Amino acid sequence: MKLSKKAIIVVSSLLCVTSLTACGSGSNGSSDQKAGQTTGKAPVKLSMWGWINDTYPAKTKVLDEAIKEFNAHNDYNATIEYQSFTTNDYNTKITTEVAANNAPDIFFVREAGFMAPFVKSGALEPMDTLLGSEYNKFVPGILDPVTFDGKKYAIPSAQTAQLIYYNKEIFDQNGLTVPKTMDDLLNVVKTLKAKGITPFALGNKDIWTGGLYLNMLSYRYGGKQAFTDVQSGKIPFTNDVFMKAATDFSKMVSAGAFNQDANSASLDDSRQMFIQGKTAMWVNGTWELPTLGAKTDAASGVANPIYGKVGFFNWPEVSGGKSGLNDWILAPDWNIAISKNAKNKEAAAAFIKLITSDKYQNIMVNIAQLPSTNIKYDKTAVAPLLSNFLDQISHATDTTTFPDRILGQQTLGGEMNKSVQELLIGEDPAKVMQRLEDRVKNMRTK
Repeated sequence: MKLSKKAIIVVSSLLCVTSLTACGSGSNGSSDQKAGQTTGKAPVKLSMWGWINDTYPAKTKVLDEAIKEFNAHNDYNATIEYQSFTTNDYNTKITTEVAANNAPDIFFVREAGFMAPFVKSGALEPMDTLLGSEYNKFVPGILDPVTFDGKKYAIPSAQTAQLIYYNKEIFDQNGLTVPKTMDDLLNVVKTLKAKGITPFALGNKDIWTGGLYLNMLSYRYGGKQAFTDVQSGKIPFTNDVFMKAATDFSKMVSAGAFNQDANSASLDDSRQMFIQGKTAMWVNGTWELPTLGAKTDAASGVANPIYGKVGFFNWPEVSGGKSGLNDWILAPDWNIAISKNAKNKEAAAAFIKLITSDKYQNIMVNIAQLPSTNIKYDKTAVAPLLSNFLDQISHATDTTTFPDRILGQQTLGGEMNKSVQELLIGEDPAKVMQRLEDRVKNMRTK
């Protein structure tokens, strides 16, 4: 299990509220003593797990500072101990520990189908009473994927969307324009490949990254209803929606869209390929905006070679599809849940209120992250890439959360992602989708 350099954070320093820098530090004892003098309550330590780690320094800094502020002063004499994991490790770890009734007090959780088993097992605390009127501040619809039977079981502190990032310099040098249709995209791929340029960076060792392609193509063909229908068994994965999506992806593979080591390359490998200008495009989320839009790397201070060259576009339209250019994969992010067995649920809720306060939501915007609440912010101070996205998303006609989360990353969604590995080595789409359907038949009954 890999942990980040800041795997455990137990902080008692006072926060300088005018910046993201702590103004002082002290021992855990001094923090507990200060809070105890204020509340008169016995100290309590709350464990917290998440996937926010040193891979994304700007986001780590926001979370660190929120924990510092909470630990320095709250009404419950509580301190939070935060443990971070890599994304893939985290998904496995949290699923295993929740199933074993050994969940941390507070933890990050993916929405929809990913968290559905946690809700069904009774592992999560409903938050409706704990947060009260706080719900009124959230972006309309953002709480839907974390709501089950009318109760909210996690709270998003950010939003995220899926984009195709592209190198504007490479496009300009090769006379290319942003593709509007799937045929356009295939022509872009073929043009780049003919000139010796790898079109897309893909690190499918982290199999969800390849799943982004197949999931989006399926959304384009069938709209979000297709995922509900295949989850319930109303339609199989051999349905035309998924067959057409798999066939289009196979056409991309045949045209040489990806680096040859796509199945063994990691997410970090693909990020570096794109940043170093070795590929023209990269499919990923808005969580990458702070990295791609920075002048220098936050951790090393090294100049960003792609600074000012990055653009993005939504997935092109497909013939006869039910979703188009104004339909986006847009999801709640940094969803924070409280364990049913949490040592102090009110204290945990207080931390959620803090990180979704106007102060921290504005900080999210300042580091090019989408806020989860309706806040007013200085649009002139927003990073260009984020500003461009906010403008485009304002015209959205439909949105859906990440399809593999709807289907369940531990079940149908995860199996669908695995199918991309088979498609990447040139296997027949019809056989791949039949095998997928065979694998998930029993999962639907669970």
